[in-house]
Amino acid sequence: MTLFNKKLFILTFVLLSSTVYSQNVVPPYAVGTWQGFRDAAVCFTFDDGYQSQIKIAVPMFDKYGFKMTMFIIIYWSPTWAALQKAASNGHEIASHTYSHLALSSLNDARQTFEYKKSQEEINTHIKGQKCLTMSYPFCDAGKESICRKYYIAARGCSGKIELSTPSNIMNISSITCGTLGNVKTTKDFCDKADSATASKGLVVFLIHNIDSVEGYSPVTKDNLQGALDYMKLNQNKFWVSTFGNIVRYIKERNSVSVHELAVKDSIISFQLTDALDNTIYNYPVTMRRQLPADWPSAIVSQKGKAINSRTVVIDSTKYIMFDVVPNNGDILIIKNMR
Repeated sequence: MTLFNKKLFILTFVLLSSTVYSQNVVPPYAVGTWQGFRDAAVCFTFDDGYQSQIKIAVPMFDKYGFKMTMFIIIYWSPTWAALQKAASNGHEIASHTYSHLALSSLNDARQTFEYKKSQEEINTHIKGQKCLTMSYPFCDAGKESICRKYYIAARGCSGKIELSTPSNIMNISSITCGTLGNVKTTKDFCDKADSATASKGLVVFLIHNIDSVEGYSPVTKDNLQGALDYMKLNQNKFWVSTFGNIVRYIKERNSVSVHELAVKDSIISFQLTDALDNTIYNYPVTMRRQLPADWPSAIVSQKGKAINSRTVVIDSTKYIMFDVVPNNGDILIIKNMR
């Protein structure tokens, strides 16, 4: 192969790769940076499996309608029945490895065991969801190449607010909360969330124990509840969700393409596709499309089923906004005269 042909091959490969994995959405369509076109994503993650998480945090999040992620350690004998109940209500049960050892101190075989065995145990005991994410014990990442074989993303704790697309999906930053962390009070929680809106970013909170001095870096129930009060009060600004759902949304958002099929007097049809694994990446992304000037409003359906949608007006322009799953069939926007 000549030098020219080598360069041409490399350029072609790069262009094809970017086409497959980059977003292709142009006006009059748009995809929200976060669900509901909110300004920032907020994720509450809980490590180690303390009982206070089950007894205090889960009921609290259920009350507000928010979902949290619990990274559990298999060797520490999780309470599977309680975790299954939480999972059935939409909370994520994810891996904190099998034994909670510093991964960089382990050989490849042991790291593989820590990742693989933990995932297998969670998938065996927790029904209705797959274990797709993990958090590094002591924030000590092992070999990413091994971790990637089992998980779509991992959480570290470098203490920064992430951009809307984290620089390393296998070491997403979190901020340690509690007596030994940088977030101690309700105000601290709120200030970090507000800071994330400036860049339309992602803030991940790392919490261990609640209201107990015996656990690592505890937070108080009152401060945690105050944070959720603030998220609820500003739910049009903050998207609060699990670590796994946020990661899936990021990857889908960055990969989708709109293929408009037809624009008629009363029906607009299009497809939303990506090249991701549909068995994993089946989370709905938020879209909006500008409506024709003579349409009072619209309704939306996918594969013949109605989708929740609403009309929004932005700078005097009318849009229909809705959540759809990529690669899930044709989407119809139908003129509504009412």
